[in-house]
Amino acid sequence: MKNSIKIKTPILLIAIAISATALTVVLAAFFTEPGLEIYLSSLIKEVVKHLLNNKFFLLYVGTVTLAICYLRQRRLLASTFIFFIGLLWLGYYKTTIGLIPFLGTDSFHEIENFEIKEAIFWLQTFVAQIQFILHPKAFVLYSLVALGFYAALYYASLLYAPLLTRFHILQPVVASIFIATSLLLSLGSGVKLFYENSSYFEDLTEKFKNPIPSAKTSEKLNVLLYVGESTSVMNMGLYGYNRNTTPLLSKLEQVDEALLKFKNVFSTHTHTSPSLLEALSIGLNRDEDSLPINDRRRISIIDILNNAGVNNELYSNQGQTGSNNFTSSILFKNAAKRVFSSESKFSGNAVYAYNKPWDNDFFRAQLRTQDLDKKSSTLIVFHSYAGHGNYTENIPLSFRGRVDDEYRKLNNRAITGQVNSLRDIEGYDSAIKYIDFAVFSAIETVKNSKQPWAFLYLSDHGDAVFPARGHDSSRFIHEMVRVPFVIYFNTAAQAAYPDLFQKYSRLSATENTATLAQLPSTLFDLLGVVIEPALATPDVIGTKTMPLPIVIRQTVDGITAVNLSSQPLNNSLIDASDSATRHFVAANSFLDATPAVCYHRSNTIAKALRGSLATNCLEIDIVVDENGTVLAYHPPATNNTGLTLKDIFSAVESNQRLAFWLDGKNLNSDKTCDALQAFLADEIPLGSIDVLVEFPTGTHKVANELTNCFNDLIKIDKVIISYYVPTGMAIACSKHLSSGKAFEESATCNSLQTELSTVKETGFFTDISFDFAGVRAIEQLEFLSSMSWNTWHVSAEDLVGISPARFRMIIMKNEDPNNI
Repeated sequence: MKNSIKIKTPILLIAIAISATALTVVLAAFFTEPGLEIYLSSLIKEVVKHLLNNKFFLLYVGTVTLAICYLRQRRLLASTFIFFIGLLWLGYYKTTIGLIPFLGTDSFHEIENFEIKEAIFWLQTFVAQIQFILHPKAFVLYSLVALGFYAALYYASLLYAPLLTRFHILQPVVASIFIATSLLLSLGSGVKLFYENSSYFEDLTEKFKNPIPSAKTSEKLNVLLYVGESTSVMNMGLYGYNRNTTPLLSKLEQVDEALLKFKNVFSTHTHTSPSLLEALSIGLNRDEDSLPINDRRRISIIDILNNAGVNNELYSNQGQTGSNNFTSSILFKNAAKRVFSSESKFSGNAVYAYNKPWDNDFFRAQLRTQDLDKKSSTLIVFHSYAGHGNYTENIPLSFRGRVDDEYRKLNNRAITGQVNSLRDIEGYDSAIKYIDFAVFSAIETVKNSKQPWAFLYLSDHGDAVFPARGHDSSRFIHEMVRVPFVIYFNTAAQAAYPDLFQKYSRLSATENTATLAQLPSTLFDLLGVVIEPALATPDVIGTKTMPLPIVIRQTVDGITAVNLSSQPLNNSLIDASDSATRHFVAANSFLDATPAVCYHRSNTIAKALRGSLATNCLEIDIVVDENGTVLAYHPPATNNTGLTLKDIFSAVESNQRLAFWLDGKNLNSDKTCDALQAFLADEIPLGSIDVLVEFPTGTHKVANELTNCFNDLIKIDKVIISYYVPTGMAIACSKHLSSGKAFEESATCNSLQTELSTVKETGFFTDISFDFAGVRAIEQLEFLSSMSWNTWHVSAEDLVGISPARFRMIIMKNEDPNNI
């Protein structure tokens, strides 16, 4: 045995030394930018941080240990199978099991009494977003860690003879421990949270049992509140969607000034119950606004209206009970009148089992113009159902066809990137068109009444159909909470309350950010309700105010929230804002929209639509092909999908205040430059702000060849010409400066100065664009102060230190699911 150890130990030591060297070299290659200096200490810190934040790799270590064990036993099939399981775990983890930490109590409540069709629809959205994602960096790192662990285990057994004799038992035992630990870390916290919240409904009901304040009303205005379902403005023509999904409301907006459209309104949650529980109640303590809705003490607006003598009625095409319908069972339990399309009180969320009427049929059967003529000082709430997935099953047959053939002309990947969701997009757009019909019909009923009526239309939340996420809060994305908010004053209301009508006309034009938490104040204002003594409630929708955080959820990691303000959340909340919402906040935090905040790589229709909804600038990669067509893609990272710049311009043309950053990948010849110039001369969307054309690094060397094209581009109104500063050079220079070197002492900095000096001398470039990591180097070159700057890779944290006057456009970091 001793001889065996003497022989094997040097071999193992050599193997470990080689592995350690290989690990350092590979990690340095994978985790750093080419040509940059990285110290070993910072490399180790980065690797350790990565491993601590991704403990799921432990299962892979366990499977590799088992695979080697079986391989040494010459059980090749078992070894291959186990290794393959570990590989699948690594690749599919983030889009499957890895979502569990994002689940919250709101997600678990949706499971209770779930509707089978909605469950199947959710499962379809879940399957649609599953992807095998395994980056080479991570695979190499995890494999080296696994092999290093096995080598260490084997080496330890050689040094301690009793272990070596039982090594065949030790290997599977240790591997099983690693696998079990990984599963426990991935699943355990979610299971624990589920059982801790088993009495959710009882606890929530108690939170709404509070003394009702005194209230009175002096107005006789009536309000009809039409609550939509799962309707996002991102897919509504009324709000700029490129398909005419709202022909009736869009036309009404053009011909009737009584229709008031509010643009930047957010629901407070992505699920029906938590959203409406907040939207139709007021809180007793503003300090509780950072808690999930089920932990706040609230009072239903219905109870307050009862005290004020305002009649109130609920007409619901939803269910009476179940986790989706806490609005009915908690908020409206004391309503003067409640009418449901389904009489069953025991179906919970499973109302699909009963014959449900279409929304417009149910509305017309319950609320006719002559019925409204008999009302005085009344709030009527109509809760619709269309918008639920599966989308086409909840709308009449006549609306189930395609809205148009717009998307049939394009490659699926050009629309949604790597997500396969076109079928649901078509169904959802058809549902939106039916919703347009139903809402318009309701407005017509109110319009013809002799009594003064204000009609309000909103949705409880949106749906994220392009990334196939539905309204799953654990996979939150911007459009899930971007909802329509429309007010219509009929003629009698305008005549009786002209000041009120003018007030909301002005508010609708402000485009201030608002949330449905402000709905109670708005309803009280319209109904003339005054609470005595006054409670601290939010301002009415449309008022300039700092919006409260939304989508507040109890998760396994703590309480998370989406931040709609440029101010950081309080310490008790974890910021769970997605990239698009961070763009929205950034764009709205700069006065006069300067600088423009650009949505990175808007090379799919979905990204262009989301970017135009969230911010005021799109960055698009462009390639001019041999036929002179301007394509939108990023070679060599992605393949050509056939999407053209014209397609993107057409998709967002209704947004009249967009800037564009065109990253020209091959604008280094007169042929490609002339083709782009000819296109822009004819196709720049009407009303766009600036169009920045970014020429690639080295273009200054062929400036003479491009002179005519440059001159023609400059003549086009709004076109700006920028030079792409070499990234590696700018970042390396900045690192030298950060390490204490003087600018003159760095050969890289001197080379950068020489190149940019030549660029400026051409006289063609008014702008430069560069990676934000190289800003320190750019700031040292005083001759660049007369040029406008544009930068990318900017984080939300970086915005605090950015001088708005210094930059024309900035590209924020972006993680968009419809990327390509």
